[in-house]
Amino acid sequence: MLLKYQFSFIAVLLLLSSGTYAEPYRIALFHEPGMPAPAITPEPDFWENMVAGLPGFQMERRGLKDLNNPTRFSRDHFDLLLIPTGASFPAAAADALISFLHKGGDLLTSGGYAFDALVIENQGAWKTQTDFLENAASIARNPEHSAVPGGDFESPVSCWISHNPAYADITTEVSYTGAACAYALSSLDGGTGSWECVLGCQPGNHYLIGAHLKTDALLGRGYAYLAVYQYDREGAILDFTDFAQVGKASDWMRHEAAVTIHPQTDRTVFQAGLHHIQGTMWFDSVTCAAIPEEIRINAHYGKPGDGLVVRKEQLQIFSPDRRFTSSADAYAFYAQTESGRNSEPPPALHGFEATAQLSGNGHISPLATFATPEEYLPCPGTLVFNHQGFFKDSHWALFGVDNLNFPALAPDAYREALLRLRAGVTISELRTAYVSYQPGESGSLSASVRNTSKEKRVLRVSLAVDDLFCAALTDRPEQEVALAPGEVVTTSWAFTLPESDSLPALCSIVLRVYEGTLLCDERTTGFVVNRLNRLPAACRNAPESCRFGTDLWSSVFLSPSHSPVSWSEDLKLMKQSGLTVAEMLQLCPADYEYTEEHWRFFDGFIQLCADQRLTYMAGLLIGKNVCIDNDTLKKQQALCRSFAERYKNVPDLIYYLNGDFRLDLADTEDIRALWNQFLATRYADAASLNEAWKSEGFPAPGAVPVQEYAAQGWYDLHARDLNEFKALLMNRWIQALIVAIREEDPHHPITSEYYQHPFSGIDLRNSLGGQYASNFGYFDRPNLDRARFAATARMYDMRREGKALHVGEFGVKTHDAWAEERGGTHYHIRRSEEEQLRFFWDIVHHAWALGFSQIQNWCWRDDPDRIFPWGVVWANPSRPKPVLSLWSRLAGMNRMITVQHEPADIVFVLSDGWRSGAPESFSLEVMLNALDCLLAANIPFDVVSENALTTLQDNLPKAIIFPAAYALSDETLSLMQGYAIRGAAVLLSGDPGINPQGQRNQERYRQFLGSTFLAETGDAKGLPVPRIKTETATLCLTEGTVTLYAIPCGAGAIYWSPLLWESAVSADLFGKDRHLTADPRQNLYLPFLKMLGFSSPLPVSNTSGIWRTSLVPSGENRLISLFPVTGENTPGTVSVAYDGLQFQFEYTYAAPSALLLNPENKILALSGCGSLSVNGIPVVQSKGMWLIYSDEMLPLEACSRVHAFSDREAVFFPGDNRSLNCMQFEQ
Repeated sequence: MLLKYQFSFIAVLLLLSSGTYAEPYRIALFHEPGMPAPAITPEPDFWENMVAGLPGFQMERRGLKDLNNPTRFSRDHFDLLLIPTGASFPAAAADALISFLHKGGDLLTSGGYAFDALVIENQGAWKTQTDFLENAASIARNPEHSAVPGGDFESPVSCWISHNPAYADITTEVSYTGAACAYALSSLDGGTGSWECVLGCQPGNHYLIGAHLKTDALLGRGYAYLAVYQYDREGAILDFTDFAQVGKASDWMRHEAAVTIHPQTDRTVFQAGLHHIQGTMWFDSVTCAAIPEEIRINAHYGKPGDGLVVRKEQLQIFSPDRRFTSSADAYAFYAQTESGRNSEPPPALHGFEATAQLSGNGHISPLATFATPEEYLPCPGTLVFNHQGFFKDSHWALFGVDNLNFPALAPDAYREALLRLRAGVTISELRTAYVSYQPGESGSLSASVRNTSKEKRVLRVSLAVDDLFCAALTDRPEQEVALAPGEVVTTSWAFTLPESDSLPALCSIVLRVYEGTLLCDERTTGFVVNRLNRLPAACRNAPESCRFGTDLWSSVFLSPSHSPVSWSEDLKLMKQSGLTVAEMLQLCPADYEYTEEHWRFFDGFIQLCADQRLTYMAGLLIGKNVCIDNDTLKKQQALCRSFAERYKNVPDLIYYLNGDFRLDLADTEDIRALWNQFLATRYADAASLNEAWKSEGFPAPGAVPVQEYAAQGWYDLHARDLNEFKALLMNRWIQALIVAIREEDPHHPITSEYYQHPFSGIDLRNSLGGQYASNFGYFDRPNLDRARFAATARMYDMRREGKALHVGEFGVKTHDAWAEERGGTHYHIRRSEEEQLRFFWDIVHHAWALGFSQIQNWCWRDDPDRIFPWGVVWANPSRPKPVLSLWSRLAGMNRMITVQHEPADIVFVLSDGWRSGAPESFSLEVMLNALDCLLAANIPFDVVSENALTTLQDNLPKAIIFPAAYALSDETLSLMQGYAIRGAAVLLSGDPGINPQGQRNQERYRQFLGSTFLAETGDAKGLPVPRIKTETATLCLTEGTVTLYAIPCGAGAIYWSPLLWESAVSADLFGKDRHLTADPRQNLYLPFLKMLGFSSPLPVSNTSGIWRTSLVPSGENRLISLFPVTGENTPGTVSVAYDGLQFQFEYTYAAPSALLLNPENKILALSGCGSLSVNGIPVVQSKGMWLIYSDEMLPLEACSRVHAFSDREAVFFPGDNRSLNCMQFEQ
């Protein structure tokens, strides 16, 4: 929200003269001589002089001992605690402070991020809590102080329990200290080892628990873990902490966690093992020792997850990712200073923006407002009013400038804060009965005003409404109310909208409460005028460019910090930023019936989206379980049908069935019936079922219970049956909802968002059905997220099958609380702001090269009520983050690029059958490895599912690549052989002699593979490798351990590697072994495609690292893309040649680049990193990332106006009369 209220010196004088005061407002000024504090901290007499000039106030100094003395400091003695020492505050006073605020005491902090550098006093000497705790931790790490018996594994100790000793034992082959350590391993045969040890921890105490961990090359999407679990007497989990999650090869490293033992904990257990990953882990030097608990007053840190879990006592004020720099002359107060009046150069303000997360319990009111209200600027001061919750009636003034004496520079802002805190008058609620109305409809507005002071207040409540709506009010806009101490009064206004088409879509309402001339509080709300029935008809043409979008969720409807006014401001900013899709994870009522209030929410938000010409993406059943009974499914169908009935005529609408799918198997009547019907199509009796499942005791189909089961080997029929049944459940649920929507709306697209990899049977390729797009969310560990994106995207690429390609959400957090040393894990790990920018840059450039039709970030704004910093916009107050500036500029260039798919001459086939029966994480890693190896060839290719091979009949590619060709049906093998006979080169790896029942069919070797089966061997991962005698097959390639045979078939051939070399047994292809994908001795696809005559359309040469290229159509134009694979942080040069042009980049660090050329090879748009020359002529000089384009859609050399952006200083067209300097966007 843009802040328009300005505070003036004249207003201050008026404020000082308003009101009478029976009792003084008592201020305790914190002052502790000798305590470390910022040099900018004003002396106590500054505050005393300020307060002396304000009637009705009194101030006394209080030090640390006073704060902890109830006779010297308490809520009975004082109304406000003023802390001028910035981040510095004694940890020993935390309890007294929280007690004071909990009982309704007020707070004013000044000088920076309050309570962020707690200090501890010991015998007159002060040290930071950080240093104190680190010293305690260093002692606790010493094994001599450890309470873990046998934590060095040098001698057997009975408290260490190995689960599955064949896979978890003690070894002397490896150790961190001494001669021995513990290990655990997990293999494809289903065997997994783990360890546990009960620790002697006492409830209520705090401990540092740690160990050293080492891993070999791990295969899969899980991790090796070290964890601490707390159980109560009944064995229920009270709390747990995974303090190590390692997903790749790593040398010995210490991992640890500070853990507070729950008061009801009966057993505290150390655990170690492997989760959804194959490989070996070793751990040693396990220690556990008591340490002092970290005292946290603010909410800088907590327990990091999707959001940050903090205690209710923690003050959710300021934020480490909201540090700012701004010029003082941007603020209204500066013009009133002597420097401002004398036009002296304004000082720079540095510090932390004054903000708070409100838990739905209050609102903020910014201080020190802007001289230019049209700009989004950092807020150096704000008031926080708490209406309910743990800090009910405690109000706070926060000032975050930490580089200069801000109270002396802006004293009026502090006086305003003190006057308003003393008044204690707040608007605790302001809302209309509904958020949207139709013309001619009547409605009402209500406001609750609270008096939290100790005195009676006589108040003037003033309502301001947009001019065009004034006539609609049927009550006077101004009212006078008298409130006794602690009293709440609710006032209301009625209105009737005229039957008019001239009303704007949004009515903004501002309520102000005055005591005399003092403005005590101000809040804004509004309502939407619903004219959805008057919207123009939908345009059915598919968008030419990739659509950029963002995600919101139901807090937009429910949080008191939101209103139709904030909706409108958000949507306007989205539009200005180049976004075109607003996804909403809507409310979903428990009974699946929308109420009138729900409908009004949707009406209003959709109307505002339509006004901004944004596509509304309606999240209908987000996070719902698809394994449900028939009656519940019918209710969900009815919900979808009712939504489609109401909004089918909205021009820009996408039905979004589900994201965060759940597939929670339940052995209910309806699901068991479906399961047994499914099994009956495969097994005639109990004997055949038990034989296939390698089990005993299952009944015949008809009475088999529904229960989870994971693959116990490289291919498991029980797992395949279950996963294919789960695909049936997914299709049942999705198709039922599609049918319900299509009964009302035959046109608007329908989609769901899937996880970035198949998960527990939730498999995009096997359940997409009638949805229009292959849509997945994307999150991963740092560095892996950028490394794996292209392969993950190609795994879900179904454009050859007629489906669009979407990223439904992607994003990272930059908040300190998610640092790995603070407990951040997996994709919940903090990135730097630079890493965030590079991640967005990478995703967009890959989206252009890979033909995405839609990409959306998670999410639009941070949550105003909790610490959930996923957004591209900060909240409380709203302000764009730097990443939105980049996102916006990329969206601008995106308009130049047309999404187009041309069928490729190479098709990659993604296994369906074997994947369904293989360990999920292993099969995924094989597919990603294979796709990344094919991407390394820099040759266009398409991807189809095994189940969609028939779609190639009418447009046969030249080459078909099918890795992991296990468990193929006879029909699939015959189809592949038929394609070879027609002229295709078909490449298979693995053992096609094994059929879907897991049995080897020796006839297949003769019929399809030109050989005779002799015996079976196994690779290092336990996969079967057939040893054969060749007949018609001939040896055509040998690279390392990989042997490739050619089997002539008509006009083409089948090529076969009996070894599944794509499993990359000992390699980390997305980490330290990334370079192997460019090595033809390791990547069979490179020599194979060269043998067939394929070559990259974009020859590339470089001095550092490995680069990949892409050439794709963009309407009549062509898009050239370059991507660094290794050596990103090493300076170098890279050049690519295309049709007589030579593009050369010289860089200090590498990032993706894109060049859009028209049919005459004229440059239409450019993006890149470093300096660029074309045929030796300099075009850009920079050391950062940059882009340049024009809305004129002409070659840049012919444009009269261009858009240029760089994250560092850049010069475009140097030495040319069109030379353009571009400063980094922060400036």
